[in-house]
Amino acid sequence: MNKKRFFVIAILISVVTSVLLILFTADKDTLDYVLSARLEYIVAAVAVHLFALYLTSKKTQHLCSAVGCKISSRNAFFNLISGLFMAAITPSSAGGEPIRVLLLKTGSRIPVGKGTAVIIMEKMLDAFFMLLMLIPSFVIVNKYVVKSGVSTDFTNTMLFVSILCVVFVLIILVYVLIKPDGTYKIIEKIVNLIDKITKKKYEEKLDYVKQRVKGEIKLFYESFKTLIKSGKISLCISFVYTLFSWAIHFLILWFVLKGLNYTESLVDIFPILCATQILVLIIMLIPATPGASGIAEIGGYTLFSLFIPGTILAVVVIVWRAITYYINIIIGAMANLIVIRKFGFKPFDNPPDMTKESKSIKIEDSENNKS
Repeated sequence: MNKKRFFVIAILISVVTSVLLILFTADKDTLDYVLSARLEYIVAAVAVHLFALYLTSKKTQHLCSAVGCKISSRNAFFNLISGLFMAAITPSSAGGEPIRVLLLKTGSRIPVGKGTAVIIMEKMLDAFFMLLMLIPSFVIVNKYVVKSGVSTDFTNTMLFVSILCVVFVLIILVYVLIKPDGTYKIIEKIVNLIDKITKKKYEEKLDYVKQRVKGEIKLFYESFKTLIKSGKISLCISFVYTLFSWAIHFLILWFVLKGLNYTESLVDIFPILCATQILVLIIMLIPATPGASGIAEIGGYTLFSLFIPGTILAVVVIVWRAITYYINIIIGAMANLIVIRKFGFKPFDNPPDMTKESKSIKIEDSENNKS
């Protein structure tokens, strides 16, 4: 589908979902809360969001250092926001990474292979953080469900499933790192079995899947190997920045609540504040709509209802989404205009396929070893 259509669809779904939340949940008191809103807290929420992005860009900077490349804080921040626009209009927010890799090469003279390793590992650190926090998040949410008097069968089941998922994913990651070729052979057998069952009806598409999976596995393996060899300390510092950036990011919702005169203290609700947002982020990874439009609003409304009064719930979700999504679109679009003027390549053009860069990583790694 054309990326411009993705943009229109993403905005429409988000706006329609937000309007429906207001229409079906707002009451007489909602307008009073909106009119008495403290705008200084909303402005502070925007500032907190930008600061969280800055901390994320510091992670990019240290990962570049880990592969032996230097990038300034300014360029690292610009590189991060340059990918926000495409990430906001593509399923699972996957559209921003190739642009960032290309910009690392063009703007900071970081080879494509090393740039790919940096961006892939950046996402892997985020994924590791989410996996780390998944089980505690379900435990916290389950306690609030118990307080609300609702049956805990669903949350207990989800907790059990999440534990299995974490264990399963960790086993897969370890196996991929130890035996990448063996992993591909297993997947190839599964795809061939599907091809046999479907009587080669989707043979062409399944061949593409096999090649894409092979590329992804090699890319992940080479990226991880390059970073582990090049800079363990920078990698550890990058994970610390991951923790801080997400902790700051979760505070956006708190400032939005304060702006609408929410009275509970941060200390009391911080665990559930983080837990619900982590679960929303995981839900948003489902590649169902561009930029998780609609999914984020409905998921946020459902989970935030555990600790936010219904009177302001829809407004909180809309303002939270406006700060974490629409602002990303705005600053991402501004960054893309600069990219077009300065470097000439356009975000809507087809960026390089990151799965083809594992060979580049190998070449660059061997050159480093020679030197």
